[in-house]
Order: sequence, then C-alpha cells, then structure tokens
Amino acid sequence: MQNPAKLVTNKLPKLLAAFDALVQKDVLVGVPKAKTARQDDPIGNATIAYLMDNGSPANNVPARPFMRPGIKRATSQIKAEFKIAASAVLTGNEGLVNASLNRAGLAAQNAIRGVITEGIPPPLKPETIKNRARARGAKSMRKGEKEYMKRIAEGATPAEAQASVGITPLVNTGQLRNSITYSIRK
Repeated sequence: MQNPAKLVTNKLPKLLAAFDALVQKDVLVGVPKAKTARQDDPIGNATIAYLMDNGSPANNVPARPFMRPGIKRATSQIKAEFKIAASAVLTGNEGLVNASLNRAGLAAQNAIRGVITEGIPPPLKPETIKNRARARGAKSMRKGEKEYMKRIAEGATPAEAQASVGITPLVNTGQLRNSITYSIRK
C-alpha cells in the first residue's frame, strides 16, 4: 500500500496547475481589437458597438443596449460553468477548467448575439432605412426595406412597418453582431 502522504503530494502539482488555470484567466466578452475592422469603414466594430450600446445623443443615435442584457440573460449558465471550473480545480483537472471557461464565454457571446438578433427598441426611423443600402455599399434597397417604406407611406408606424417586414435594428450587414466574441486571457 502506498503512503497516503505521498499520494497527496503527487496530486499537488496538478491541483496547483488547475488552480492557476482558473485564477489567472479572465473570460472577456465583446469586440476584441482583432475584430474591429469593417469593410470600407474606418470607425470599426468596437466603436460602433459602444455607440449602439450606449447611444450618442450628439449624433441622434438612441441607445440600444445589448451587452449587459446579453450577459444578464446568460448569467445562470455562466455561473454554472464557473462552478464546474471551481470543482475541477479541486480534482486538479486543468482541461475541465479550460473547457468550462470556454463554455462560459460562448454562452455570453451567444446571448449577446441573440439580444441583437431579436431586435432592440426603439424602431428604426424611415431615414435610417433609406440610408441602409448606402451603408452596405449597395445600389438599391432590399425587398424588405422597400416594403417598409411602402408601409410607412400607407400610414404605418415605424414599429409596425419594421416588425411586419422583419427589419432588425443593429443588423444591416451582420458585421457588428458577428464581431461579438469571447476570449480567455491571462
């Protein structure tokens, strides 16, 4: 039979490595520097995300929060993954620690993207819809945008017109939504 003290000592390096894997890492969610570039737009996704999330009264842009609501939506799943990671530390399972941190980041990323996809009030203004094709670098409006303009001309409110044709604020090219990601950093 092996010495019990020797068994504990042999597991200590694994335990310490797993502990380091948990406490020395942060799960960051948002638009990392590597994802800021946009086609034909010098502003970048990180700046656009900040402006859309917080609004810009000086530029007549209403706040359409998506970061905090997305994180809030994923909080229970994130907490569950952090608990798994903490338990994995106690068994010295560094691989499970890393997997749990990745699952927590993915849960937050997906929840934020989901908030954007579902649409955030207030509805877009007709002027914004008119400018979407130009913002995409397209020659003409999409079918839904044309239908939106027709419904506005018929007396529909922007909210009614937007909902009826499936236009989603913050989604024109998909670049902003797709730039939301997570990373794990020491």
